[in-house]
Amino acid sequence: MKKLSLIKILPFIIASSGVYATPAHENTESAKVDILARTQYAWDGSEYKKYPDGQPELSVLKFNLKPNSVLPWHEHPYPNAGYVLSGTLTIQDKSGHSRTYKQGEGFTESVNHVHRGITGADGAVLIVVYSGVKGVPPSISEPGEKPEF
Repeated sequence: MKKLSLIKILPFIIASSGVYATPAHENTESAKVDILARTQYAWDGSEYKKYPDGQPELSVLKFNLKPNSVLPWHEHPYPNAGYVLSGTLTIQDKSGHSRTYKQGEGFTESVNHVHRGITGADGAVLIVVYSGVKGVPPSISEPGEKPEF
């Protein structure tokens, strides 16, 4: 039996994700798959409406975030989902509503809603999959904020 690498299947797990109280499992002859997230909603409860028109472009990014850091306020023009490889990440909107994710948890980000990420004492390492459109950046910083990437 051929072994599947987590790195090879992680983007597919995340891209097809949604948030459950306990992870669901899909077992096949060749793999055991933990569904980390599968939803039509972002972390803040906002519903995904539709993808932008244009040539699809997928991006898989690894973020190495420093301890006790605060990312700039930003928004995303299309859905994306992430996985916390290590540390913790709190996602917060401007109203103060927040949710914290720890190592081993998947998360889904909001679209066209301003938010930021805050790390804990150990920082965070994230894998984030952007299901975007060619020529449209995955993250748009608020005016006056330094771009996220």
